[in-house]
Amino acid sequence: MVGCAEVPHRANVHADNIESCDLSKKSGDIRYSTPEVSDDYVLHFLEFDDQGWAYPTVDESGDARQGNASAQADCAISSLVSEAEKGEVLAIVFVHGWKHSAAYDDRDVQRFRKLLSNQSAHEKGRKTLGFYVAWNGASIDAPVLEEFSFWGRKNAAHHVSLGSVRGFFSRIKAVRNHYNSPAHPQGENCGAEWRGESQTCRLRTVMIGHSFGGQILFESAAPFVLETLSGVRDLPADTRPVSLPTRQQGIADLIILLNPAFEATRYDAVHRAAKFYNPGIYEPPLLVSITSSADNATRIAFPVARTINSIFQHPANSDLQSEAIRKTHGHMDYYRTHVLRKGGHPEEDARNAEGGPDRTGLCFDDGGQTPLAKRYRDRFVESSRDATGNVRLRKGWVRDYCGNLRLENRPDSDLGEHSIVWNVATDASIIPDHNTIGEIEVLNFVRQLYVDLSNSYKPPVPAKAD
Repeated sequence: MVGCAEVPHRANVHADNIESCDLSKKSGDIRYSTPEVSDDYVLHFLEFDDQGWAYPTVDESGDARQGNASAQADCAISSLVSEAEKGEVLAIVFVHGWKHSAAYDDRDVQRFRKLLSNQSAHEKGRKTLGFYVAWNGASIDAPVLEEFSFWGRKNAAHHVSLGSVRGFFSRIKAVRNHYNSPAHPQGENCGAEWRGESQTCRLRTVMIGHSFGGQILFESAAPFVLETLSGVRDLPADTRPVSLPTRQQGIADLIILLNPAFEATRYDAVHRAAKFYNPGIYEPPLLVSITSSADNATRIAFPVARTINSIFQHPANSDLQSEAIRKTHGHMDYYRTHVLRKGGHPEEDARNAEGGPDRTGLCFDDGGQTPLAKRYRDRFVESSRDATGNVRLRKGWVRDYCGNLRLENRPDSDLGEHSIVWNVATDASIIPDHNTIGEIEVLNFVRQLYVDLSNSYKPPVPAKAD
């Protein structure tokens, strides 16, 4: 009963603008417009109902235009292609979680606007496009009753993940395949960039999902991630390539899950496939899941709800499966690969205090000096080079990140030290609860993961003798 209300926020005015994707037209009421156009970025909204269908466009007379149900997606992809034709693009996709929506004043919408604006300010020559994937995560607006919408919203998230959003993600993948392909004039130098010096991939894509939005993103993207992880597993060792071009041409450069709310049984296949993707040297991660021990919604409430949900399911065939049915992978020791903590850099703390209220300036721009983020990255890379000049890590490696953060690879992790799938555990000092995901420490960490993608890890070229 508490999960039956559905309200589209962005599909009911200025239908002609949506259908033609004319970005020059401004809605009379920005609260209902898509896309939102600013000087720094363009933000598209894509809304899906509880069955995973895109909402039909509704004109100002209130008539639904069923034949144009994908108008929002058509406009978004048209904008992506148009910008990719003109130059380099950064596409950021965000899938919101439980109790959120595409409403103009929704906290997640406000956070996403700020993220796009901040990232755009640091992009050099790349156009920033945002894609806000919305669903009916806020089915009831009542402080106590909304907690009981868990089962309905989790079920809705599952339906959304299997619906039209997959078509939208597939279209993004197709665009990436085209513009980042070596066969394309603008993509000929877009290879495994961290192995070389090229930094010219035409289209960069980062996807972020929170809570049940993490479930939607993961279930929709998992087939593409598995394609990358398993693509070389069964090939003869003597002909097996070191890595696949799908890292550049797949669904995304980087997928981030923040306090994801889905059972570990769904994650297990990716975890197992990750064991067989072993490049032998360091590569930036493809999939990063971050869960806080202070997230009581997934640590306590989720297992309770799943226990009720699974009462009549068949018995598990192992203790691991029994635990994975009830818990998220972020709260299971078996799946954890890294720990993210406060690093304890007194010098950086003092310097960051001078960087302003959001403490971002010195991470990425230090007034002509080397930014802190680059200093930490260079230190990590150079200390990890072997005799051949390649960056090779050992179990239990540690890396410092700007923002007073330290990432530790668990020496007992089930995955290898060079795995491109990370399941990161953190605590309240970085993510204080389930919903507070917009803190500067988290944003700085995510941004540094993104920046890593365009940095070279190639062995330094020896200086020529005079």
